[in-house]
This record gives sequence, C-alpha cells and structure tokens, in this order.
Amino acid sequence: MHWIKTWATPAAAATGLVVGTTGLLMFFHLDGRLAKEMHEWFGMLAVAAVVLHLVRNGGALKRLIRTSKALWASTALAAAGAGIFLGVALFGADDGPAGVGATLALLESASIEQLAPLVHQSPDTIVAELESTGLEDVSSTISIHDLAEANGRSPRAVMGQVVGLAKR
Repeated sequence: MHWIKTWATPAAAATGLVVGTTGLLMFFHLDGRLAKEMHEWFGMLAVAAVVLHLVRNGGALKRLIRTSKALWASTALAAAGAGIFLGVALFGADDGPAGVGATLALLESASIEQLAPLVHQSPDTIVAELESTGLEDVSSTISIHDLAEANGRSPRAVMGQVVGLAKR
C-alpha cells in the first residue's frame, strides 16, 4: 500500500489539472475533438485518483467531515448545481427562445428528410432504422413529433433514435 501514499495525491492533482484545462477549453469553445476525448478519459482517471486519495487520507477526511461547515456547504452547493444540470438534461427546460426545450421542439418538428444531413445518414437509412424498431407509417416527410404521436411514443425517445444514428 506504499504506492498509494506515493501516487494518490500527485495523480489526483495531475488529472485534475488536465480535466480543468480541457474543461476550460470546452467552455470557451476553443477545443477540438482531442480536448473532449482527453477530458473524458482523464476524467475517468481523475475519479480513480480521487478515490485513491480518499483512501490514503481517510482519517483526515473523517475529521474534516465532523468539523468542517465549509465541506458541507461546498458539497451541498455542488450537489444542487449538478442536480439542476441533470434535471435539464433529463427532463428538458424551455429556458427561452434559444433554450434546450425550444431547440428540441424545433428539431422534433423537422422531417426525417430535414434531419438526415445533421446525423450524416440518408433519409432512407433513418426510415429503415426506425421501422426496424417497430415504428409504423414512417416516411421521410413525416416530422419526428407526428411520427412519435402516431406510434404512442415520446418525441424525445424517437429523436434519440435518430441522433443515435450519428454515432455510427
């Protein structure tokens, strides 16, 4: 276990530095694909490093939990912020003309033919894929919203299927 004592804190600091730097690049839209991939992979390494750091410094952490109001306040603030972002991501929010909800509504009103270039697929490929999942009356001219409604599904779920094709 000596290696934990030697490596836990430096690894947490180094991965935190990379995640912080790539996060800033992404925030200011100065990133490319490499920065996003580095951010994701180093984020996973940072989680592991922080766990090792917590194992290494468990006693000090226990004392801090018992005595630090700042730790509790910071944790509550971070949890509230994460909860807000997670809520918007999961349930959407119509936060104005350029908001997430408005953007999704606009995309859901588009036809499969209009969405095809956005996901780098042909309309026929999208139609075939949606039909293979059990959707009926699929055509390249139908909107995602109308298709979902006709099949008793959520427009966001159908949109998710279409967007999923972009990863192929």
